[in-house]
Amino acid sequence: KDPARDVTAAALNKFLQFDTVEQAIDFAELHNLEFVQDPDRPFDTERKILILDGKQPLPHRRLQHQFSQGLVERKRGPTPLPEVIHRTVFEDPNATVKVNGLGTEGSLFVQDNEPQSQAKPNIGG
Repeated sequence: KDPARDVTAAALNKFLQFDTVEQAIDFAELHNLEFVQDPDRPFDTERKILILDGKQPLPHRRLQHQFSQGLVERKRGPTPLPEVIHRTVFEDPNATVKVNGLGTEGSLFVQDNEPQSQAKPNIGG
């Protein structure tokens, strides 16, 4: 059977969610995948066609941590990175805690939902 030729660089990037099509192409080429030019639009990078061959094994490459510059910077905005790190986690004391997919009912500990009044000892009575 011939290799599949219906996946474009733009479609691959949509699936992998890199910031640019060129980053998706670089990632694919790092894994020994090849692209050919679209005969109808040979200079359009997004229309490059990925050659998929199910018989060819993919190598396992150890990659550095990747992040989306556009997504990260848009969420961070003008806030300095240390401030983002220190203010990211907000704890809500009224929130239900889930552990391993279980609600509070799966907990080994009893939760205090109501403040208990302390009993005063009855001295001399």
